[in-house]
Amino acid sequence: MKRDTSQEQVIRQIFANYKNFALYGMSGNKIRPSYFVGTYLALHHFDFVSINPQFDTLFGHPCYKKLREIQPAPEVLVVFRRAEETPQVAQEAVENGVKVLWLQYGIRWDETKKIAEDAGLLYVEDRCIKVEHARYFGNLHDGGINTGLISSKKKKLLGSGPVSMAETCEIKG
Repeated sequence: MKRDTSQEQVIRQIFANYKNFALYGMSGNKIRPSYFVGTYLALHHFDFVSINPQFDTLFGHPCYKKLREIQPAPEVLVVFRRAEETPQVAQEAVENGVKVLWLQYGIRWDETKKIAEDAGLLYVEDRCIKVEHARYFGNLHDGGINTGLISSKKKKLLGSGPVSMAETCEIKG
């Protein structure tokens, strides 16, 4: 299966330029994926808050009931909600000055993408912020996981003649 690399540049841009995150749909249940993500982000010193009307605090920080309660608005909104609920979340993000909308694994919705992109938001879908951060800055490769950042495969070259090492090895970083 070929890796989808269409969002790589946007992900790099997010990690390089944005520091203030909100996790929409964050759970206090320790076996939920969102809790694993929150734990990872806390361990890696991310500045984040959670949004879930069922909790008052998570990870030692206030947990907000609604996005509009967060002042100033977070730069990046990471969404853990059903795909069909995300157009409303995207509209809230636009109305509240969010700069990036990030939908976690398994979440794709064309209307959400259109809302975000029409408003000029950076947009990521069907990717886990924890996995992507670990891929760029963590140690996924230590566990034998192919991060897709470096490849030893030769590029298909046009033409002929001597080829340098720089032309045959591709660094995707």
